[in-house]
Amino acid sequence: PNHPEMLMSYAKVQAVLDNYDEAIESLNRLGRSFGAGFHSQKVALEIKEAKMLHLKELTCKRTRNENIRFKIGMTMRHTRYNYRGVIYGWDFTCAAGEEWIKQMGVDDLPGGRNQPFYKVLVDCMDRNLQSTYVAQENITLDSEIQQIKHPDVGRYFDYLRFASENAQGQRYVPNDLLRSQYPEN
Repeated sequence: PNHPEMLMSYAKVQAVLDNYDEAIESLNRLGRSFGAGFHSQKVALEIKEAKMLHLKELTCKRTRNENIRFKIGMTMRHTRYNYRGVIYGWDFTCAAGEEWIKQMGVDDLPGGRNQPFYKVLVDCMDRNLQSTYVAQENITLDSEIQQIKHPDVGRYFDYLRFASENAQGQRYVPNDLLRSQYPEN
């Protein structure tokens, strides 16, 4: 993105997706390119604080409830935009900021912001190097997907387990850190 508002929005989305270093770099580009000054510095400090809280949260475990329909490592397809991806995290409700919620029309969805939202690594064959934050109602499982091509797959998963007679569908097997965060997956 080359526009100041786009860089700011991009930084905020990356922060929601826990890509804090990318968010901070985007804000630094904003400051270097447009002299955005105080506002981008303030947001960068907020994102750095969020990164610290995130690192603390990494030691916390999330307990699934009956509202969480999908598991970490499942391959999916977005029902509206048709891109493929793999789930690498979830929140019980939308954890994005008000600006993002409005921009994405979350409150216009039938389930709105009070449904589970999932962090998804998008297949690079569909979209270039993207992670998304997807409402549960916009996810359809797709067991036909052979492999998700995204450079961060190895950051969250050990390997892809293919379907067998004993297992329904294939899924990516979370690494130790992701399994510790989502132990019931």
